[in-house]
Amino acid sequence: MRKGSRSISTGSSGREPSTASTRDHLLLVTLPAEPASVPRARALASDAARAHVSRESLDLVRQALTEVLTHAIVNGRARGKVTITISLGDSVHVEIICPKTRFTRRIPRPELGLYILGALTERWGLEPGASTRVWFTVPRWPDG
Repeated sequence: MRKGSRSISTGSSGREPSTASTRDHLLLVTLPAEPASVPRARALASDAARAHVSRESLDLVRQALTEVLTHAIVNGRARGKVTITISLGDSVHVEIICPKTRFTRRIPRPELGLYILGALTERWGLEPGASTRVWFTVPRWPDG
């Protein structure tokens, strides 16, 4: 289990405070919501963040991004697009916006991907709406 605080939030109360002015933006990309976009997104995230974060943090970003994107593609609107933003502050902040994707814990069988997301990240949250916004943070340089 990873050290640090975790907040598992849903809805508008799960909003990550906006610190856009204090973050360095590394990546903003929109990809088709199709399976081939998952490895492409991982590669783009690696290329953008590699020089700015620890190897452990990069692995966490890649794995959490994989979980969220896979869920968005499997459960989202056909022929949609996903937008991925990665930025740096004290932590690595990743945001995925996907059209009409159902992320919920109120189904008979809980979503394993959301449990994995909680285990991999410091904090995460989601905001449903016309498009679903999922965000998570991982430490840039975790304690040894």
